[in-house]
Parts: sequence; C-alpha cells; structure tokens
Amino acid sequence: MKRKGIFLSIIVCSKNNRVQLERTLSSLSPIKDFEIIAVLNGYDSKTVKALKNFFNSVTFIIDESNGLYNAMNQGAKVSSGNYLMFLNAGDELYSQQSLKILVEEAVKRNSKWAFGQIMMMKKNGKFRLTNLKNYSPFLHKFSVQFVPHPACIFQNELFSSFGGYDSNYEIIADQKLCLQFSRIELPLVSNELISLFNLGGASSRSNIEIVKDFRILSQEFHNQILTRFFSNIIFIFVYLLRVLKHRKI
Repeated sequence: MKRKGIFLSIIVCSKNNRVQLERTLSSLSPIKDFEIIAVLNGYDSKTVKALKNFFNSVTFIIDESNGLYNAMNQGAKVSSGNYLMFLNAGDELYSQQSLKILVEEAVKRNSKWAFGQIMMMKKNGKFRLTNLKNYSPFLHKFSVQFVPHPACIFQNELFSSFGGYDSNYEIIADQKLCLQFSRIELPLVSNELISLFNLGGASSRSNIEIVKDFRILSQEFHNQILTRFFSNIIFIFVYLLRVLKHRKI
C-alpha cells in the first residue's frame, strides 16, 4: 500500500560489501518522510544483525537471486513510497535538501519520472559533474546520452506497470527502462546535484561494452529492416568514437 503525500522509497542494493554499504546508508540516514530499503546478497547473519542494530531506521531484506537488477526489483516489491529511487552500495546522497527539492517538484507537476545531476567519483579521486539539462530520447537510444540513474526518481506505479528492470540486460537495464518511460512522458530534469556516483560500481563498465548493449537494445525497439539498417550505421559511428576515446585514456 502506497503512502499519501510526498514520500520516496530509496532502495540500496549490496552484494557482500559492508564498507561500501555503510558509506551509502550513512549518507541517507536519517531522512524524514523517506523510506530506506537495503537489499542484501551474500551477507552472513552476524553482519546482517550488526547492520540492523546500527541502522535501525532501515528496512533490510535478504535476496539470494542473482543479478543487481533482480535485487532492485525485489526492493521495489516491498516498497511503500509513491516514488522510487535506486542506489548501489558505494554511491552517496550528495544533499538531502536537493533530493527533497527534486521530489517536491515532481509531485507538484505530477511527473511520472524525474532526475537531477550526479557527481562521478573516479578511482584516482577526481570528480566529474554531469550536466544533462536537455534530455533527448534519440540521443539516449544511441548511447550518446545517458540518464544519471543514481539521481532518478520514478513513480512506483509506473515502475510496476513495466514489470521493473529487465534482468536480461546486465549493464543497461536501467537505461532501457528509462527509454520505455520516455515513450510515455519526458522526464522532469533538475539542475540539483543529487548523488555521488561510484565509478567502481556494478554498472560501471567500459564505454565499448555499453555501446554494444545499446545496439542490442535498439534492435529490440526497431522491428523494420530499414530502420535497423540506419540504426546500425549510427551505432558503428558511435562505437568507433568510443574506441578512440578509450584508447586515449
């Protein structure tokens, strides 16, 4: 049963990484009127008990299924918020106030989904701020543009209507779902900095791997042969650009 008013469920997924999980939960606690759900995989009972004692305002559930997106789906099933937000262990909330501003604006406009900005934390300690002010489903579809998933909120009913994340995609199930949402409604985009994104996390793969997955996704969306042909041409171009960029790094 969903609660009335401005209410958000934040779902944090972690696979046997207590240090990163505690970092994420510490950045979230306490947030009044928001629900925090931690989905744990691979933790022993002693560690789970210690986490429950320390983070007593967090709802902990055990998930033994394989895959990050399956864990996110499990967290969504037990959530009670009108909106959902997903974080991986290691990600951090930048500002509780910024998140509240995003949620309040989404509720005010009755936006089905919305996102703010993220700060990417690199392994060398440097940071890079996303600056996605104008969302384009076309650019997104060809992996030129990415939705900053750790800064996204979705209406719970919308998320459920699509059956959650498609676990057949190991890397970009979140991007696929956002593209599906964009067919119904374009997102509310905020300049508020919402999250610090850990580039060492599960969804941090090479640009080349991501482009390959997006090509498969595009073929799923495009059934006509001619449309697929032009789609493949664009992906070849994007792929080559990513390869060149990857070599420079």
